[in-house]
Amino acid sequence: PAAKLLSGALMAWAAFAKETRRRRLILLFFLLAGALAGVVLALGLASGSPNVLLSRIYYADISWPVLLLSAVGFYLLLHLVFRQGARHGGGELMDVTVSIAGKQSRVRVLHDTGNTLRNPVNAQPVLVLERRVLQEFWTNDERRIMSDNVPAEEKMARLYRQGTRHHFSLLPFRSVGVAGGLLLAVRSDYIQIGRIKYPRILIALSDHAVSDGGGYQGLWGGEERGEISHVQAMVAEDQAVDH
Repeated sequence: PAAKLLSGALMAWAAFAKETRRRRLILLFFLLAGALAGVVLALGLASGSPNVLLSRIYYADISWPVLLLSAVGFYLLLHLVFRQGARHGGGELMDVTVSIAGKQSRVRVLHDTGNTLRNPVNAQPVLVLERRVLQEFWTNDERRIMSDNVPAEEKMARLYRQGTRHHFSLLPFRSVGVAGGLLLAVRSDYIQIGRIKYPRILIALSDHAVSDGGGYQGLWGGEERGEISHVQAMVAEDQAVDH
C-alpha cells in the first residue's frame, strides 16, 4: 500500500505539476481513485464473489488487452460526451450575473483569452452571449425583431423605430472564417463576476450558439481580476463626458 500510495502521488504530481491548483487536483485524483475502488467493491458484491475480484485487482492479475481497450473506451467517452467539462474546467467556466434595465439573470460563461472583442469607444471588454439566454429582458416586439434574419444594423434601426428603452449599438468583429461584420450589442447596467462588478459593459448578442456542447452560453475575454480599476476609470470618464 505504501508503494502504491507513493506511485499514485508521483503520477498525479507529474500530471498536475504545472497547474495552479495542483494540490486540489492531486486530492481529487485520490478521491476519484477511492470512488473507483468503491465501484469495484460494489460489482464484486453484486457478483457474489468480492474476494476473488478484489484479489485479482490487488495483485494486478488482469487481462492487459481488456485494460487497454477499457482505457481507450473511457477516453473516447470523456472526449466525445464530456469534453466541455474536461476541456473547460477550474476557473475557465464562470457564473456571471447580468443586469439590464433593472432585470437580472445568471449565465454560464467561458473565460476565453482568445476573445479580443472590445468596445471601440473606450476599449472595455465585451461579453458575448447567445441571444436566446436573454429572452426575458425583451418585449415581444423586440424578440420578434431580433429573431428576424436581417443584418444587425437593420435590427437596430427597427428596434429604435419601435421605441425600445434599451441602449443598443453595433460592434465590428472578425472571426475565423468570417471576413468581418457587425454584431448587435446592448449596454448593461453591469455584469458581476464573483465579487467584482463591471459597470456598463456592452453585451454582444450572438444569433448562434457559442458552445458546441451547451456547457456555457457566453464568452468573456476580460481579466477575471485586476481589470476592474481600468473599467471603473473608463466608466468615470464616460460619465464625465455625459455630464
